[in-house]
Amino acid sequence: MKISGCHQSETGAAAWLAVRSYLDSARKHGLNAFDAIRRAFTGHLWMPPIALTN
Repeated sequence: MKISGCHQSETGAAAWLAVRSYLDSARKHGLNAFDAIRRAFTGHLWMPPIALTN
């Protein structure tokens, strides 16, 4: 529950931030929020490409 724009619990805030981070990362890589959410709910999480190291 949000009270005056703040999350009431630390657990709720952490969950909201995890979802927000996932959606922001997906968007930065060209996937829209709806597709990212659909993939998450169907068990096909989008993952960012792994940076290749030499």
